[in-house]
Amino acid sequence: MRGWALRASRALSTTVLPPAIIFPNAASLTWWQIGATATLTKEYALDRAQFAGAGGGSIAAALAACNCDSAVALEKAWRLGEQMGAFERGFWSMRGVWGTLLREWLREVLPHD
Repeated sequence: MRGWALRASRALSTTVLPPAIIFPNAASLTWWQIGATATLTKEYALDRAQFAGAGGGSIAAALAACNCDSAVALEKAWRLGEQMGAFERGFWSMRGVWGTLLREWLREVLPHD
């Protein structure tokens, strides 16, 4: 191994990286991911953790990264769903409502900065 590669290898081996939690795209599991993160937060110090997500997982990642209260997030999501009539239309209940509901919900639960 060349000198620079050996030095880089030694530097990387002593570097302590913060934990990373990745949420896959799984819209149907978003609330499970949010709940799992809430439980992890009670058991472990995740203030230095890095969060990433795709699709529905990005919502869970954003809430976790901002340290949002999952119980408050659920209550606000439910209230918005009721206000917009999302639970009254059966299978297609979110059609035409989802974008507006999601934007308003994120505006309410995420910090403004």
